[in-house]
Amino acid sequence: MAFELFSGTSTVDSGNLAFIGAIDFDELRYISSLAEKLNSDFIAQFSVYFDDIEISLSDCQAAYPSLVESMTAELNEEERNSLNRIVAVVNYALYHKHNLYGFAD
Repeated sequence: MAFELFSGTSTVDSGNLAFIGAIDFDELRYISSLAEKLNSDFIAQFSVYFDDIEISLSDCQAAYPSLVESMTAELNEEERNSLNRIVAVVNYALYHKHNLYGFAD
């Protein structure tokens, strides 16, 4: 089971959604730990595994600077991998000026 991440302008037309990654169930504990360590509500959204999420472009823009700054934090390997994945999907959404969506599989 995976939490699939997409970038797009709307869920109404699924043809505009681009698949950009997935979070496996086993990774949830690392994302939760990361969100707690960094005190980040933004990152915590990715640990809500059984609910679909929509993160607006403006929320991605607001969170991006702190996500990038967090890349120098002392993290264990799993937390760092989770942060890198989140930075990558947010960066993709920002580059394309899209919202970010997460769908429980």
